[in-house]
Amino acid sequence: MAARLLLLTGLAVAASGSLCHRKPAASFEVENISSNPSTSDRPCIACTEDGYVALAWSDYATGHEEVWIVEKDKGGTWSSPYNLSKAGNINGSRGVSLCYSRDGTLHAAWSQLAPRGQTGAWTIVYTRRPPGGDWAVPETTWHGTAVLPHIGVDTSGTVHLEFENMSGGSSTICYASRAANGEWSPVQEVSAPYAATTGGIGVYDDGSAVVVWERWEGPGEFGSLLWSERTLAGAWSPPTLVDFPARYCLGPTTRGNGSEVALAFTASDTRRWLVVMTRPRHEQWSEPDTSFAGSYYGKPAVAVASAGAVILAWDAFSEPALRVARRDSTWSQLRVSDSLYPNIISVAVDADNRVHLAWSSQHPYPEPGDIYYAEIEAVDSTRR
Repeated sequence: MAARLLLLTGLAVAASGSLCHRKPAASFEVENISSNPSTSDRPCIACTEDGYVALAWSDYATGHEEVWIVEKDKGGTWSSPYNLSKAGNINGSRGVSLCYSRDGTLHAAWSQLAPRGQTGAWTIVYTRRPPGGDWAVPETTWHGTAVLPHIGVDTSGTVHLEFENMSGGSSTICYASRAANGEWSPVQEVSAPYAATTGGIGVYDDGSAVVVWERWEGPGEFGSLLWSERTLAGAWSPPTLVDFPARYCLGPTTRGNGSEVALAFTASDTRRWLVVMTRPRHEQWSEPDTSFAGSYYGKPAVAVASAGAVILAWDAFSEPALRVARRDSTWSQLRVSDSLYPNIISVAVDADNRVHLAWSSQHPYPEPGDIYYAEIEAVDSTRR
């Protein structure tokens, strides 16, 4: 796999609220993962506790949109790109979501346009691969116009799938689960029909889960976030408003470590914020953390380390750069200055607190975008 390495220096800044405490500069590399003349987009990254990394994205390398994946061991080199979707001459393999089980099984789901009738139908395709094994025969979920999946897995091996049904011109947030024996549950509609978009799921080890989404209130009328909890009995609680005092709350993203779920979103009114909230299992959401108020942000990505540190990554539209932050008792921040024109971002963190960051960069037209990766050793927030 051709790869182009760019040297990069990040400015490390520690902060409590105002992000004003300076730290030693950190150096790392940015790697072009796709490095091809076709359009590469929509990355998703996941890692095991011991630092084995998988990175998947959508690419037109074959002339049709397929999901490709590369992997690498801790300190190793990337594997050759593997065509995971293998959809052939059908465009529409996109929106991939990855996660690992505690036993090292890699799970993947994506949106796939499948043959049906005269025009085809959007479905969710799921597959998995045990450590040292082969990818399983893909399994397909049919439910309206099914797109934009997010998956998580609990300690029993149950896979939890959230996706959008876009039938009727707007979306419904839906859920299904796959037991360790391979049996899929019926699809449940978590949100009100045709009244939601941009969902995300966080899964706890015991099989409970939370889903967060944007409420759709009519053409051009976005602005509120709702969430619902799945109990151990399998029922979903009534949708509840995410309480934050801003006119617009958009772009929710969720990720968990099994015992805690983190939620990040953007908010705006007269000011703009990045907002982070966390929710330990069976407890209430934390108070909103708005340490990043004051800049213009795109949709963030979030992850939670096994020890509880929150990792946040975002693009600041005022500059062609990414920023990455880690929160322990305070925030530490890095600026990824050679990230070109960052668009969709994905982040994961291993047990050694190394941050694995992937993003798509949209070059100036007509150049196609590429997928980039950086491994960032977490800033030591104990140093001052």
